Amino acid sequence: MIIDIPKSGEFFTAGWRFLNYAWSQTMDLLIDLRIQENEFQHEPRDIQDFWELGRPKLITSLALVQQGIELLLKGRIAEVSPYLLISEPKNYPSKCDRNDASFSEFRTIDAQDLIKVYDTVTGTRLSGIFKEKVNELRKHRNTAFHSVSKSLTVEASQVLLAVFEAVENLNNGKRWLEIHKDFLENSPISLLTCLEHEVRSQMMIEMEILIEQFTPEDIEKYTGFRVQESSYRCPLCEYAARKRGGKPNFAQIIADDIGNTKSLYCFCCCENLEAIEDIEIIKVKCQDPNCDSTFVGIDGVCLLCGYENELDD
Repeated sequence: MIIDIPKSGEFFTAGWRFLNYAWSQTMDLLIDLRIQENEFQHEPRDIQDFWELGRPKLITSLALVQQGIELLLKGRIAEVSPYLLISEPKNYPSKCDRNDASFSEFRTIDAQDLIKVYDTVTGTRLSGIFKEKVNELRKHRNTAFHSVSKSLTVEASQVLLAVFEAVENLNNGKRWLEIHKDFLENSPISLLTCLEHEVRSQMMIEMEILIEQFTPEDIEKYTGFRVQESSYRCPLCEYAARKRGGKPNFAQIIADDIGNTKSLYCFCCCENLEAIEDIEIIKVKCQDPNCDSTFVGIDGVCLLCGYENELDD
């Protein structure tokens, strides 16, 4: 009998973890470069050397994305049945027909067969474009792990886009920003200290970088944030920004899944701000005639234009 059978959620958790490691390593490089460029004037050659030294980290990050995708594929297959992941009987561990054997002792199907199995047993099929990208990532991973090719190059935006595409095609109902925020909140140091301000600050800085790296269309597709539309100041992010840095203007009005109820949602907090009891947002028309906002803080300051409204007692 097979014991210790993993649940699909365990594969998802492991897959998100690999994607987060890849994302964080890449973001660290982009943030380091951004800080330097804001404080000092560097020659183009210096920037080129920076990315050359960062190349191994980007190569490893892209390989981690591929590993994460394979785990997410296994998670979707396991939703149908985890037994579909086990390789053919000739590869079964010895004496498993007479003794209990852990699932981990069984050889699982080859990585190159995961997409075929996924398309066969799940209710959806992956697009040809995504399949091609996964195949390219697999070749990249194999090259990175089994050789020392100096011709292997990776750009930071390539890693971030690969993460976005993985979530876009294999998500389990969550957007990437929500998954990433959960990861930051549950880092090992979270057991020893409160990371509330650090996480919000990190999310704000990363959003700024994403807007610099991608087109408005891609930002909306992968995060939901509409770069070319009005955005509101988030009171929670503003407090974190004063403590740790960042720009707290990533809240927008969004509709629910059926398009009826609209609410003020912060893409860095990943929460409906109107539902959070710790902050007070007043729904009232801004008194500035040129502003369409209907959200002001408890202090009367408009969350959109910054106008100081006079509130009734």
